Amino acid sequence: MTDIKFMDLSAPRRSTYAAGQIPSLQPRNAAEIPLAEYAVAMAIDVPQLVLYSRVSRDLEDWVERSRADVMQHEEDAATHQLGLIRKNTRLQAKSEWYDWKLQWIERLKHTAQTAFHDLQKDAKTLAKLKTETDEIVPELQREYDEISRLLEAEQQEVAEIEKCDQEYLNELKTSIAEQNVEVESLRAEVKEADDRLQWLQERVENIGQQKREHTVAIAEANRLLQVQTNSTCAEVFRLKNELQTLEDLHMFHISKVQSDLFEYIYASEYHVIIPCRDYLPLTERIQILRLAEIVQRLADFWSSTTQIRAQLRQLSIKYPVEIEPRRQFSEFAARTMVLFPRKKAKVYISFIFNSETFACWPLSIGSLRWEVEVGYGPIDKQAVLKAVDQRMGQVTSSSNYACLIDACIEAQETCG
Repeated sequence: MTDIKFMDLSAPRRSTYAAGQIPSLQPRNAAEIPLAEYAVAMAIDVPQLVLYSRVSRDLEDWVERSRADVMQHEEDAATHQLGLIRKNTRLQAKSEWYDWKLQWIERLKHTAQTAFHDLQKDAKTLAKLKTETDEIVPELQREYDEISRLLEAEQQEVAEIEKCDQEYLNELKTSIAEQNVEVESLRAEVKEADDRLQWLQERVENIGQQKREHTVAIAEANRLLQVQTNSTCAEVFRLKNELQTLEDLHMFHISKVQSDLFEYIYASEYHVIIPCRDYLPLTERIQILRLAEIVQRLADFWSSTTQIRAQLRQLSIKYPVEIEPRRQFSEFAARTMVLFPRKKAKVYISFIFNSETFACWPLSIGSLRWEVEVGYGPIDKQAVLKAVDQRMGQVTSSSNYACLIDACIEAQETCG
């Protein structure tokens, strides 16, 4: 209505003066102020100030009333909130109590169910027991009746005995006691007789065993006596001459007879070898060799043996060598010891020769095997084996001189 507007104190203040033209805020001399400014101030500024003062007082009163209302509302809200808190606390405690009660009921329910199942099992067991009892009770009742009948009969007999002459009964009791003593004595004699009978039976068995042993010994002695009596040296030579005559007649000379092997020479030219099993010939494995081939094989075998011996002799010059038979003498191993001083280690290198390698050296050098065993010390077994493999891989049937000692030296230099 009055078209009064209040300043927005939060808005930035605008300046109506240029820089350097801001009037001085210091009070002026009253004599210098013109009356026109007084009139303007009295007509315009003073009414505005009065109205502003009145509005300010109204605003202060409203602020005070509003502050009181807010405080009252806060008190009411605090009182109501306290009530809500109490109610919420009670309801929460009741809810927790209900939860605990529910859990307790669940546990009781589980316990009750378990007990109910146990009771059902017990009921089934009791039913089975009742069925078995019903089946046994009639038999027991019959036994009870029979025992009762026997008891009554015995009681009647006892009553009749009590009515009899007691002196005569005492004499009978004394006679029975004496007879019992006599029976016990007879039992002891019978037991003694049984023990003696058992001892005699064992003695008879021992005598029978000795008789059989003596009979066998007598038979063997008789056989030896018969042989010594009838088999003279002349008879032996006669049988030997007959055997030689038969061999010459049939050009058949037996050289070996064993349970697993039978060998003979036919016509002084063929060597026949027949493998056997318990003296029964295995015809599919028969070998027939010419004696010239055998001589050639022996020559080759002798040459192989000489060369292998030279290899082992060269190896023993630097390293100790030990020969170990293996697989029931079908092969052997030349075991040598190699030391590694810088690593303080010892290794055993074994060169294994089977029958083929030994018989056809050096053509069979490819079948030579070797293995490495660590004696002690921090030495890599695979590295030593790799060094031996590398050197032996370069060996051929024409270039094999001192190959064993070279392999050991190569391993010692590579891994030491």
